[in-house]
Amino acid sequence: MNKELSEFWKRINPVARRIEILTKHPVRSFFPGSHSSKTKGGGIEFLEHKLYEPGDEKTFIDERASERGQKLVIIKHKEEKELTVTLLCDLSSSMEFGDVEAKKITLIDICAALGFLAIKNGDEVGLIGFSDRIKVDLSPTRARSRFIGTLKEIWVSSLVSQGTNISQALEYLCLRRKRPSLVFLISDFVSKDDFSGALRVVAQKHDLIPIIIEDERERELPNVGLIRTRNIENQREVLLDTSSRKFRESFKEMIEKNRKERISLFRKLDLDWLTVLPRTDYLKELVILLLGRRNK
Repeated sequence: MNKELSEFWKRINPVARRIEILTKHPVRSFFPGSHSSKTKGGGIEFLEHKLYEPGDEKTFIDERASERGQKLVIIKHKEEKELTVTLLCDLSSSMEFGDVEAKKITLIDICAALGFLAIKNGDEVGLIGFSDRIKVDLSPTRARSRFIGTLKEIWVSSLVSQGTNISQALEYLCLRRKRPSLVFLISDFVSKDDFSGALRVVAQKHDLIPIIIEDERERELPNVGLIRTRNIENQREVLLDTSSRKFRESFKEMIEKNRKERISLFRKLDLDWLTVLPRTDYLKELVILLLGRRNK
């Protein structure tokens, strides 16, 4: 365990330094829409009353005004000056694919970078980790220690053989995050479920940014003859003939078809997204994405 934690800090500390170097601009400019209300106290300001509707926060019901008007009314506020950043992270077994768990390490690097930026910005950051079930749920916090503690938990845990259910994770997000937030969906998107409907619902309520983590070897099979492989999500063994040109081409076509369908969905929903590869300067690509959104 001590060795694993030592490796964790060897990974996290350079990420923090790299983000400091890349973010030469004021940090609060990296999350557009945050800090739009310069209010005092709790960060919100009374705007007006409105009739209560199903789904509204009951904590905002104004009992005195409701009693006077004989109707339930709630207090409507101006936008809060703090932003909530939610990291929706794929912790299924497919994220351990690649050399030295490359995709899992990339995911932790990206989570750390986004979390550090949010906290330094004075915003809250939460993290929901999922596979075919919810595995981690860190409620939004500005405490760096709590956030790093959750990253440690993910680092030292093995992503046991489980499938991926993105729809379920998106539905859980809607239940847990009632107010609009900036959501980063970080996954390899290797999932058999049709998550397009759930993605559309989340995109309507939240500011959603998908981040796709891919591995080069998932894009194209090498010609190495017969190989015995195991599906890391269902543990089934399969014998593949990679010497077959037809098989390699059909595999490549399937991967490309899935990629095009995914990108088409993101475009229909008018989403910004980012595709990253392990062992590249993906932190720089992430900062470029955030700067581009700021300048829109």
